[in-house]
Amino acid sequence: MRVSLFSSLFLMPLCSLFLSFCIYAVSCQCLGNQQSLLLQLKNTLVFNTALSTKLVHWDQNVNCSLWEGVTCDQRGVIGLDLSNESISGQLDNSSDLSNLRYLQKLNLAYNNFNSSQITYQLAKLKEFELLEFVKYRLCEGHYP
Repeated sequence: MRVSLFSSLFLMPLCSLFLSFCIYAVSCQCLGNQQSLLLQLKNTLVFNTALSTKLVHWDQNVNCSLWEGVTCDQRGVIGLDLSNESISGQLDNSSDLSNLRYLQKLNLAYNNFNSSQITYQLAKLKEFELLEFVKYRLCEGHYP
């Protein structure tokens, strides 16, 4: 009797853990094309790797749903938090954020862009809700 009681006490939490992992895996995914877009975005951004806590760890061998600063749901990427990443320069048009069609939130707070096409790209997104850019410097260019 002790063996089966021990087995059930051991197996129940293990099964629970496995089930919760399966539910997480189904509810949060980053599709291959979205991962490629995010890596392309990372490669076009100018940022200080010594100060980066998110972008510097984005790795093509890890699903982007597990990347710091990326939020997903069952459709794919819905949020990007690139705050405090020491990003400077401008956002290259080749890294078109509008291709992340389910993107709802973008946090660019505490970065230093000189000019940007961000608002034009975000205007194409039907589900976009929130752009955060506290202490975000936009010096030149036209914004809708």
